[in-house]
Amino acid sequence: MSIFDSPMLESYKHQCVLLERQRVSDGQGGSKTVWVDGMEFTMIFSEDTTTEALIAEQQGFTSTYHAVVARNMEIKFHDVIRRLSDGKIFRITKDGDDDKTPQTSPMDMKHLVLERWELPNSD
Repeated sequence: MSIFDSPMLESYKHQCVLLERQRVSDGQGGSKTVWVDGMEFTMIFSEDTTTEALIAEQQGFTSTYHAVVARNMEIKFHDVIRRLSDGKIFRITKDGDDDKTPQTSPMDMKHLVLERWELPNSD
């Protein structure tokens, strides 16, 4: 049984889409950056509500989230995702390549750390 099949985690599961950054012509001889939808996947989210995280947030730091994806999910440091249920944007701040279950484990998961993020304005 996969962790993603667990009924206990149902309320933490969210469909997400990986956002791909592309440079396109601005029609005036220059270029601009656009973000397009890439692959969809399931992610298990939880907001970091430790005292340290809450104090940091009050001091102006961004909200931190922890997430779990499938072990073989190709997601890297500073990749950007959108949660489909509410449209919130997140950026990966720890990609999980060093924090995943071994191939021999029946638990197929990789731990990520994310921050709330806003897409930068087009160039």
